[in-house]
Amino acid sequence: MKKIFLLIIFFFITFLNAQSYEEKTIILQELLKDKKYCEAHKIFEQILNNENRNPYDFYYGAISSVNCNKPTQALDWLEMAVQKGLGSTKEEVDYLSNDKNFSKIFSDSKWNNLVSVMKEKLKEKELREEKLNADWLKSISNNRVKNKTDQPNAGFALYTNNVDSIKVPYLVLIPKSYSSKKPSRVIIYLHGGVVSTENFTHNNYQIQQEPIFSLADEYNAIILYPFGKKDFGWVNQERAFENVLSIVKEVEKKYSINKKEIYLGGMSNGGSATFWFATNHSNLFKGFYAFSADPKLKIEEINFSKIKKPFYMLNTKDDNVFKFEEVESIYLKEHNKNWHLESLEKGNHGFIYQENGTEIMKKLLDKLIME
Repeated sequence: MKKIFLLIIFFFITFLNAQSYEEKTIILQELLKDKKYCEAHKIFEQILNNENRNPYDFYYGAISSVNCNKPTQALDWLEMAVQKGLGSTKEEVDYLSNDKNFSKIFSDSKWNNLVSVMKEKLKEKELREEKLNADWLKSISNNRVKNKTDQPNAGFALYTNNVDSIKVPYLVLIPKSYSSKKPSRVIIYLHGGVVSTENFTHNNYQIQQEPIFSLADEYNAIILYPFGKKDFGWVNQERAFENVLSIVKEVEKKYSINKKEIYLGGMSNGGSATFWFATNHSNLFKGFYAFSADPKLKIEEINFSKIKKPFYMLNTKDDNVFKFEEVESIYLKEHNKNWHLESLEKGNHGFIYQENGTEIMKKLLDKLIME
């Protein structure tokens, strides 16, 4: 009987060793859910030998350890998790500081030290972020110009447009090769996430990492980036749609642009909003593009027959926000020769933010611009 038991254990361990990291994480999820902590701990011992694991692997490993009466191992893994960035937000630090999963080691000096380290790292990060945001705002404010006679710096400039009582910000990115003597094409980009954005995000320096900005020099194009938010965005408020048109007119006064080469598009909510411009103001633009968009509008029904200019759209088949089957069914039903729907097998809703996202964006925009 003992031999049979040992043989079963041998095959179980061999089976686990043969599994991929992804397969093991699925097993771990079930074990932790069922509170089989010691079984989970054995698997964590295997996968946490790899230093490339993320901080949450070490965090959940620590949960399995402390509940399997291995407090020293739990603290070691928590220390590794903190070193890898666990506690990078205030919400996370507050939660972890009182996480009842670790109540057995609350009195341990090493636990208290780890909490202190997390709080100190967070404070240092917040100070760095504040300085970066302040420097960003100063830079984009200083780069503003008043009219076409001013020579703009290459880079970002911040402007605002007054709409009723709201000051709506927008960014203008000037390419390095810009010349007032040679009008530049313009690419307008409407960002996504409008329905969940409480405030305009122009004061966050990280906005400059948007993939669309990396294509300014590639196309020698001015990138125009309006900001939207939940209560003033291109989903439910027509004034927000109209404001984009007003911004274009303001930019025309300040920079030398080619009015025959203005393109408009966006991602998610911004991509959906593109249909409003394509069907209501097609004459103002040379073409349109959209990523991860839903061909529906909340402010009006889309008359697809009014799409008179090239419109290139790219969605993934595994999009978990806008189901590809539903998007494709509308596309096939409407069948407008100017509207081109393309697809990727994988990448989900935010595929443009993945490693090859910019390259994918460029391939689609190449088709639009070269048409």
